[in-house]
Amino acid sequence: MEAYSVAHSTLGHRLHGCSSWQEAAQRRLKMTSGEEEAIEEWCLTVASWCMPLRVKMLHNMSEQLLWGALGKEWTKDFIDRYPKLQSAWSKQFDFKRAACSYNCYDRL
Repeated sequence: MEAYSVAHSTLGHRLHGCSSWQEAAQRRLKMTSGEEEAIEEWCLTVASWCMPLRVKMLHNMSEQLLWGALGKEWTKDFIDRYPKLQSAWSKQFDFKRAACSYNCYDRL
């Protein structure tokens, strides 16, 4: 099929039932894309709470969702697949600013 720039060998492989490399890679993943997106949303939610999310915490939560063990490198590979998740340095707490802030919880 020269009109679509597809090699004849590729067409032959598809005709005989071979899958593309994207489909094969998807089958090798432990989780479905929906499960991984749920984990990504959870990570972003935890980050919006200004709670530090550790790698071990992400790994444990993912194993609970999957009900099974994940490999040692799964967390690193997961973070590489989702660019929204990135490491950030936390700032040191400014104690002078905290001392003069109004705390409404003291009045409850």
